Amino acid sequence: MSQTATQLFADYTPPSDATERCFYCGGRCMQEHKSKDVVKSSFTALDTVTRSDYVCNGCMVAFDESATVTLLCGEVRTEQKTRLYSWIVCDGKRHAATKAHRAQITQLCLKPPAPPYVISLADSGQRQLLYRARVCSGRVYAVVSLEGEAITYRPQQLEQRLRLMKQVCAATGKPALLESITAQTGMRVVEYFGDAEILTAWSELQADPLTKLAAWLCPPKEECQNEYPEPERTENRPVIAEAVRPADAPAGQGTFSWND
Repeated sequence: MSQTATQLFADYTPPSDATERCFYCGGRCMQEHKSKDVVKSSFTALDTVTRSDYVCNGCMVAFDESATVTLLCGEVRTEQKTRLYSWIVCDGKRHAATKAHRAQITQLCLKPPAPPYVISLADSGQRQLLYRARVCSGRVYAVVSLEGEAITYRPQQLEQRLRLMKQVCAATGKPALLESITAQTGMRVVEYFGDAEILTAWSELQADPLTKLAAWLCPPKEECQNEYPEPERTENRPVIAEAVRPADAPAGQGTFSWND
């Protein structure tokens, strides 16, 4: 019987005779925990749940607010809220992670563990996300959940997208990666690389969920600049105003204006 992300997290397999559905994850469960006794009145994300009468053992564990967690680096912390962490669940183990573990998380996303596994990435720590995460059960495509959004990709695709995000970050800094592209940010990218190729690729792919994942995984600006230093300036570098022409704008998107 298949497990949901929270059930894999808790190493819980529903009994074969389980006929109920979990309020949160939708997995099969028994009638052990009534949702009316478990679900807090402050829970408002009702569009993400089944609203059934019961909660499974997996979600009971995943929603723990006084858990003992083991980080990717081996550090053990007690009395922790599980929602404050990103989680990697594989090989019968679960490891918590913070943004300080970004490099390790990146390697796991580029070279996923053997299925089944769960990679659930939390940005704010304000919401319960594990019940919305997806279990990856295949080897061709990887699945990572970012703030509850399941992103499916081939590892090679993520590698290429991460390379693009690093190049943009080298010119703009990380905060700009998911913001709307303004004339000022566009100008910084063109000035840094000397042409509009990186800017055009970024504008075409910015709304793609895989770009959001790559932006989340992207290292800080200084590290990106070390990997992608600013090319030497030459007389052949284009004039900025001509480098981003209306023809460079992707279909369906407005052109860049330096007067914005």
